[in-house]
Amino acid sequence: MRRKVVRVIAALALVVMTAGFSACQKASPTSAQSNLTYDHLQENYREQVSFTIAEATIADGKAVATVTLPDLNKIFEEVFAQHPDAGEEVIVRELQSSLGKYSVEKAVEAPVEQVEGQWQLQSYEPISAAIDESFNDFIMQQLAQAVLEMEVAK
Repeated sequence: MRRKVVRVIAALALVVMTAGFSACQKASPTSAQSNLTYDHLQENYREQVSFTIAEATIADGKAVATVTLPDLNKIFEEVFAQHPDAGEEVIVRELQSSLGKYSVEKAVEAPVEQVEGQWQLQSYEPISAAIDESFNDFIMQQLAQAVLEMEVAK
């Protein structure tokens, strides 16, 4: 079971890393992966990532952007609880269908400029950093759980 979890986490790492910057721009998929299941997972993850800038938060060329992204911890826990003996393809398919079920919001400060009366980000780096931070939190929780399970199994 833990080997399957590690493979799925590794696949999710690739999905999140390649989706990070382009998710903010809603760019077309650029995955080099050949596995269609993971390609769709990446597309679905990217579709769930969004950000908003409240005009009231803009000052000195910076704004607070609220980044909304899938809560991988809750999604992962629920999928594995519901399908503990499922194969990797089933797990990935269930993760894919569950990406919109739980989300988490992160507030980040980002540089903005006004273009034709609309506020736009000058850099997507703070958004990408929020995505990376969320994924790192997910990885750390999963690794801690794996260590705990190994200790209990001894």
